[in-house]
Amino acid sequence: MDICYYNGMEICTYDLKDESGIYYQDTVMEWKRRAAERKLICVDCGSPVYLAAGLIKEPYFAHYDIVSCTYGKRMESQELMRGKRLLYHMLKRSFPTKEIHIRHRLPNGLYATCYVKNEEGYDLALDYRLQTLPIKELDLRVQYYDEQGIIPVFLLGIRQDKQEGQLSWYQTYIQNLSGSCAFLDSEEEKLIMKHHITYLESGKRKSKVYQKSYNIHNLSLSEDGRFLCDFYGDCERIKEELEEKEEREQKRLKEIREKERRYHVEQMRQDSFLAAEQERKEQRYNLKLQEYLEWCKQESLLKIDFHTITLPEGIRRDVLLNCIEMIKNGQEEMISKRYLDYIYKLIKE
Repeated sequence: MDICYYNGMEICTYDLKDESGIYYQDTVMEWKRRAAERKLICVDCGSPVYLAAGLIKEPYFAHYDIVSCTYGKRMESQELMRGKRLLYHMLKRSFPTKEIHIRHRLPNGLYATCYVKNEEGYDLALDYRLQTLPIKELDLRVQYYDEQGIIPVFLLGIRQDKQEGQLSWYQTYIQNLSGSCAFLDSEEEKLIMKHHITYLESGKRKSKVYQKSYNIHNLSLSEDGRFLCDFYGDCERIKEELEEKEEREQKRLKEIREKERRYHVEQMRQDSFLAAEQERKEQRYNLKLQEYLEWCKQESLLKIDFHTITLPEGIRRDVLLNCIEMIKNGQEEMISKRYLDYIYKLIKE
């Protein structure tokens, strides 16, 4: 146990050490004397407790006898206790005039690891865990904090940091609430902050995790629940750089597409021009060919004496002579097929 009552006041084992983890031995001896006088009382069951303050483990309160006390039966790891001590001192440093509680019981029966009462603004509830909560309980906590106007600050133990390319659903949940996901390494006494960034690269969705570590003794917490450091600014800068990079890439691709469009338009224009030119050439060729054929026809007609030639039955000479004149005048379409076939037969012969 990390808290108990002494003369009706709550005392905390984390006040027995300074930020460097060195004991205030005068306070240790004072509390041990009060424990021997049975003046240190369990906050849950009201039974007397004693103080254990050795050099290996973190200090704690414990019952003299085995009792059915839920708080007294809780066994906490040294990692958790060290982490709570570091966070407690960070809060004391951040809010020197505020009332700070460890294992604060909320009106709905839930507990906060640390709690800062702020008469001038919003209270802060710090939730430090070595393991994750089920989403139902997490939603319940967040909903209650929101309804009561309490700012939550969630932190995880370092073993929850799996060093993967993206955050878990629980860590993303925390990031959405606080702007980052923080992992406390109580052994190294540092805080690792992470932010999962999703962005577009050449139109495709990508992601990366930006992280930065800080010495916990150099950090403070603001009244809005954010750590006073450059991490949040770094995240915004990285997002802006990625967005600007994508904008430049999209602009480059747009310019390429525009060049391709102009090229295709020019290619179509040239193809259309070449096709028209080819059509004109074919027309000129056909015209010359027609003129040549017409010339050949005229020459062939001049060689035939239509006045003396023996005519077959059904062909009249006067009509034939009229047809010859019509051919010379380019009026073949006005000649009947019978006479036209006969004339062409003569030309071929």
